[in-house]
This record gives sequence, structure tokens and C-alpha cells, in this order.
Amino acid sequence: MYRELAGCACLALSLALSAATASAQLSFNPAWALDGGLGGSAFGASVASAGDVNGDGFDDVIVGAPSASNGQTWEGQAYIYLGSATGLSTTPSWTAESDVAFAFFGAAVAGAGDVNSDGFDDVLVGAPQYANNAGRAFFYLGTPGGPLLTPAWVKSGPAGGQFGESLAGVGDTNGDGYDDIAISSWLDSAGGHVYVFLGQPTGPLFTPAAVLTSPQTQARFGHGLAGAGDVNGDGFADLIVGAQSFSDGQSGEGAAFLYLGSPSSTATTPAWTAENDVAFSQFGESVAGAGDLDGDGYDDVAVGAPLYDIDGISHEGRVYVYRGTASGLEAQPAASPRGDQNSNFGWSLASAGDVNADGYADLLVGADNYADAPANYIRGRSFVFLGSATGITEIPDWYGWVLSTDAYVGASVGGAFDCNGDGFDDIIAGGMNMDSGAQHAQVHLGGHFGAAAPYGRGKALNQFVYAPRLVSYAPPKLGGTASLDFVGGTPFASPVFVVAGFQPAALAFDQGTLLVVPFTIAFLPQLPGDGAFHLQVHLPNTPAAQGLDLYLQAGCVDPGAVGQHHTVLSNGLHWVFGE
Repeated sequence: MYRELAGCACLALSLALSAATASAQLSFNPAWALDGGLGGSAFGASVASAGDVNGDGFDDVIVGAPSASNGQTWEGQAYIYLGSATGLSTTPSWTAESDVAFAFFGAAVAGAGDVNSDGFDDVLVGAPQYANNAGRAFFYLGTPGGPLLTPAWVKSGPAGGQFGESLAGVGDTNGDGYDDIAISSWLDSAGGHVYVFLGQPTGPLFTPAAVLTSPQTQARFGHGLAGAGDVNGDGFADLIVGAQSFSDGQSGEGAAFLYLGSPSSTATTPAWTAENDVAFSQFGESVAGAGDLDGDGYDDVAVGAPLYDIDGISHEGRVYVYRGTASGLEAQPAASPRGDQNSNFGWSLASAGDVNADGYADLLVGADNYADAPANYIRGRSFVFLGSATGITEIPDWYGWVLSTDAYVGASVGGAFDCNGDGFDDIIAGGMNMDSGAQHAQVHLGGHFGAAAPYGRGKALNQFVYAPRLVSYAPPKLGGTASLDFVGGTPFASPVFVVAGFQPAALAFDQGTLLVVPFTIAFLPQLPGDGAFHLQVHLPNTPAAQGLDLYLQAGCVDPGAVGQHHTVLSNGLHWVFGE
């Protein structure tokens, strides 16, 4: 059912113009999107920034398609798309494959940094099922014409270890001016190893400078693997490793370990260890160097626990952010945002770079199982949390519209690159569904855009009915019309209300949670019996409101037993007004 909603949002805006401040966000709609590669190739299963592989001043991206078959079944492929002043090309400038059946080349891809210090960034590609799951990693040097087609360095792993399932460029761990790389064999008989290879003028050294060993034989140490940046400000790049099946009091809770850089490369004893004490949450499934989220001069890290359950919701997911200090990472997380449905929030993580050019690093989180109302397609989602002087909050500042249906976009994410050279960092998200054949990758540009991001969880009528969803399929634009959809949660016809305010909240309300500090409330006509409502919000063209944050939540009152009513509440929705 269609209804117009003018008074609620417009009144709130007009009374708060003096509080409005300019902001910037990523584009809601992708600027670049491909269902590329060969059919059924799992294109988008892995994505990453490639850095600037040809030295033209524009950053490039790399996308893996591990199930591609081009002469050999499921040999896998990887593709590089070059940046330019107009954004990414839709045609790959470089394609590589393994020529070995069932190698799954492209299951992992990464920008390696500049390993030989020649001014051109290099790339890594993993083929974890090469040679009956031993795995192999391939390193390609950047040149003025892009990466060479022949790998400059190839390394195989131990039997059954799936070497190359996780790999990363980790920065300069020993301060010699050459960037270094790390590769794991997360399924080997010891419970996993991580190998750190130092850069040099011809590429990585063949013998690892450091070998990190799992603390448990079933920990799957190294499945989460990333450069941590410099968490203690000593000038050496550090490394973070996740062990998703680590158990210490809780079965399969997972753990994360930080290893500090030094003049001789990465230390082999962790300087920091974290667990979340939640069984089977897979803490450490994903890890990322988050950059300096709070601008204190020390880089921060993020750890994902995508199977985290709470309040009866399975696999809601949670992400834990730990601050760097002069003495290393803090023991307790500074923030721990979570998903708002069984979305696998935190399945993938990356630094977003600085998408709004405010001097603070931002965090990118993938939720590959996020379902869209009303059809409940599992499109997946990627969320951005903006950095500030106090770090990130628990509420996402942005999420992007996913073009592909059932592609699980958010299974892989990458950021901290500027593909069009405009000074705003951009992000990439990818995903695939082997059952449906869906495959997809898309890029969102940083810049001055609005945003619409869900947060928190609503309250259902009872355990047999889903809480209603409040969703927005486009960001609010001043002088235009924004849409809200209130979907599900009750089979009854009942009045609807929408609460708007300028601050989020977590206030107890009728056995649920009010997620907005109310500034104004609009009451709407009766909800039809199908439980869905479409609202049109007409916004004033007031330039001073560009960048203004508005928080919304909807609800309705359902008739219960005689003399009683039950309030049903949606999730919250965070709007940022665009130009």
C-alpha cells in the first residue's frame, strides 16, 4: 500500500538546520558492476584492491573466479580492471589462469604492495586446491603495462593445507623499504601455519622469514589473515591472524593473534591474543587492518565473528574493533557492532580507506547472507562505519544497494583504493552462489552522496512472527522524494507510527527497544492486512541540511487479548541527506 509521509521528516529537518553539517558518503548505487567471467565461474568470490599496477596514478582492482573452466575444469581465473579518471574499465586488462583442473585459482586475490620497490604495485593469487589440496600461490609483478602474464614467483604448500586460501600484502614488516607478503596453509595437520616472505628487488624471497604456528591442531589458524598496519607506531608493519575454530572454554569460539614487525621481520610469538567467549561464533573467520579509525597515530584492527548468535537469532554476526596504542592493541574492543538479522555480518572485512576524505580511516564490513525485504532475496550487503576522533560507532553510516539477486554479495570486500583519482577512497564487494549460478562484483565511489543504513533489531509480535523491517532502497536527496518500506511483522490491520530524531537510542519500550531519541512522531493510516506499507517522504531543498543525520523507526499496535495491545517495532534506519 502507498502512502505519503511529508510532515514527520520535513518538520524534523526544518527545525534542525542549524545543527546540520556537511558530510560525504559512498554512492548508494554502484558506479561499476559486473557479472563477469565465464558462466558459473564464481566471479566475485574474491575481490581486492590491486593498488596501482601500471603506475598511472589510478588504483586498480582484482577479482577472482575460482570455478572458471577454460580448457581445464574449475582451474580458476583472476582479472584486473584498471582505474582511470572516469572510473574502472569494464573490460579486464589482465587475465590469468592456472591451467590445472580443480585448482580453484582465484579463490583468494590480494594487492601485494610494491614488493620489489620499483614503483609499480604487485598482486597475489591463490589456488588452494592445487595438487589435491596442497595449494599454490602465484605472485605477479606490476609494470608500466600492468602485471606480467607469467608469475615472477610461485610457491606450493604442505599436503592438505590449502596453501593460498588466504593471502595478503602486509606492508614492510622489517623496515627495509620492500613490501612483504603472508600466505597461510590453514588446513594442514598442525592446525595451520602462516608464512611471511620478505620483499627484495626481484620479488619475494623463496624462503619464509617467519613461520607462525597454530596453538591448536584443529584451530584453522590462518583462515583469517591480514596486514594490521602499524598498531604500536614503531615503524614496522604488523600482522593479524584469525583461527576460527580455536577453543578455549567455549567450543569453536575462535581467536585472533597479533604479531609485531621488527628489523628481522615478523615475530613468531603473538604480542596480543583475543577471544570472544561465544561458542561456535567463528571469531577470527575474518580479520582486517582497519587503518587509524580515531586519528591517534596508531592503526587499529577488526575481527569478525559472523556466526555469532544473540537473542535467538542465528548467525547475526558481530565485528570487534580494537584500538592500537604505543604498547600495542588494547585488550577490550572499542566498538562491537552487530548485524540486524541472520546475515553473517562480519563474514568479510577490510579497511575502506577514507571514503569521505575527513582524515579518519573507515571500516568496511560484509554480510553475505543479508536478505532483502519483501522478497527475501539473499543479495548480501556491505556496510561502512565512518571513523572519527572517537573511532566508529555501533551504527553503520552507509550501506549499498546490491544489483544482483541471490549472489551473496559481501562474501568478499575490499577497499582503500581511489580508482578515479578524485581524492575519495572507494570500495568493492563481491559474491557468488554456486547453486543458482549468480556471480557479481560491484564498486561504490567515495564522495558527496546520501546514505541509508539499517541498524538494530525490531520487536516481533511473538516468536512465530518476524519483526517488521524498515528499509530504504535509495538514499534521501534534498529537494526530492525518498521511499520507506515497512514490511511484515504482523498479519493484522493496525495503525502505523514513524518516529524520527537526530540521535540513535537503545531505550526499553513495551518489551522491545526504541532505537531513536524521538524528535517528532507521525501517525499514519491503518496498516493493511498484508503487513506491508510503502511511504513516500518529500524532502525540502535546503542546502544547509546536506550531511544531516536522521534516525527513523516504525511500529504498529496489534490487537491482543481483550483490553491489551502489543507494540511491534521495526529496526532503525540511519539516513544521511545527500546533495
